[in-house]
Order: sequence, then structure tokens, then C-alpha cells
Amino acid sequence: MPEPRAQELPSTGEGAGLAGPRTAGIARERRAQRARPEKEAAGDLTDDEGLKAEGKTDKAGGKIKQGLEDAKDKAEDVVDKVKDTIQRDR
Repeated sequence: MPEPRAQELPSTGEGAGLAGPRTAGIARERRAQRARPEKEAAGDLTDDEGLKAEGKTDKAGGKIKQGLEDAKDKAEDVVDKVKDTIQRDR
């Protein structure tokens, strides 16, 4: 499946610009999340141990990735709070 391209948005007004790689990455991850249980279920139905294992591995990898993204978001929040505190103290 080809990678999604950035969508052209209106050139003026709200939402002007391009939907960047972050937006494409979010969409790609959402598709992958839907595919994980499907792989595992397909492996169960067909008794394909490899497909079952792939679904479980993808699921574990997705949980790790989500945990890292959550940690990154929290770290960014802390940095923003520190910056705000420094700006107030000036």
C-alpha cells in the first residue's frame, strides 16, 4: 500500500497549509492499530501460528510505541511549563 501524501488544504483562512508528515503518521498508525487484531484473528481462524505471532508482536510493539509517545507528550508538557515559569519570572 503506498504511503499517504500530505493533503492540500485551503491556501487562506482557517486550516491553511499542508497536512504534514505528523498527520500522515497518525493516520498510518491508526490503520496499523486496526490491522493488529485482524492479523491475530486471521491466524486463529486459519491455525497459522506465524500470523498469530505477528499479530501479537505488532500489538506489543504498538503498546510500546504508544507508551513512548505518551512519555514524550508528558515531557513536552513539562518543558512548556518550565518555559512559562521562566517567562513569568522575567
